[in-house]
Amino acid sequence: MRNLFKIFVMMSWMLCIISCEKPWYYDTGEKNEMYTIVTVYSDSLITGDVWPVIDYLNPTFNKNSSHSMALKSLATFSVNDGDPIKFEKREYSQPSYNYGFYLESFYPFKAGDKIDLSISYNDIYTPIRSTVIMPDKPEIQAEYIGCEENPRNSQVYDSLCVVKVKIKDAAAKKDYYMFNIYSGTDMLVEKRYNDVPNDSLLKTGHFPYDYLMERYMLLKQYGTLKDTVYWDHHYLDYFYSDEHFFINSKPSESEYYTNSLFDDSSFNGRDYEFIIKFPKYIRKQHRPSKEVVTDYFLKENKILEQRHYALLRIDKLSEDYYEYIKQTLHSSLAVMTVSNIQGGLGVFGAVNGGDIIRIDF
Repeated sequence: MRNLFKIFVMMSWMLCIISCEKPWYYDTGEKNEMYTIVTVYSDSLITGDVWPVIDYLNPTFNKNSSHSMALKSLATFSVNDGDPIKFEKREYSQPSYNYGFYLESFYPFKAGDKIDLSISYNDIYTPIRSTVIMPDKPEIQAEYIGCEENPRNSQVYDSLCVVKVKIKDAAAKKDYYMFNIYSGTDMLVEKRYNDVPNDSLLKTGHFPYDYLMERYMLLKQYGTLKDTVYWDHHYLDYFYSDEHFFINSKPSESEYYTNSLFDDSSFNGRDYEFIIKFPKYIRKQHRPSKEVVTDYFLKENKILEQRHYALLRIDKLSEDYYEYIKQTLHSSLAVMTVSNIQGGLGVFGAVNGGDIIRIDF
């Protein structure tokens, strides 16, 4: 279940993930401010990055391409005015790109924790500070109603499955939520191969016989064309709803939602039920491709079994982080109308993740 939590964290983090080629700073000989987006999660995870504010103020600034600094060595976190917390690991990098930082702390952040952030970098930049309170853990229930035939004639799925979600909301304050659902299918696939190319595909395909046989010998040598039975996994991450409080993250396809935000303005302080519908992914029989060498040798490609399920989750977000995510859902360009960073710009946010509910159907 912890790994499932990380899947949800990383998917939501992709809304504001940042990449860069190398650490960089803008040195004018004067104090310069920093711009940062940092998020702490209730399962001890921390994600984020930092840039020179001079970059952010540039009209062409794009958080997916601008250079960032090595925040993982600059940031300090403390909880409830205690000593700085320690980390198990500092990771999430690839040879050519550094996706900010992804830290796992020894401290499991709890509802009501006051978490302090401080970032400093020599005397080049003005030190920045911020504080966030970890929200309460959301309380939800989900009831599977059933599946209905595909009313939209989709080529991707055969039916829509219906779930009734019940959320228990506190009356003391306004709350901010993010709703996620993943409709998954695990498929047991059997693949068996011929020793010669399929005649019908060979006649209409792009590869000559001699080339295919040369490739066949290599693929057999490395075990690529070995008859096999294996589990394959697919998922869809969107849903439909008639509720009007969801904020759509895909405005060009406004009939469905994904990674959707909402607040409790319409039901503050009371239990609220709503219906969502999500696609049931069913894999059709594999159609050989003229572009794929291995497909020329396919004898059988059977789907022996399919298991369908859905993973539902509602997170509760701190207000500033909610507002930041809301304004970045529709654009990869930086937009900053809210900032809770002292001495710089940016947002320090907190996310308390609800339990992941699995529904098998």
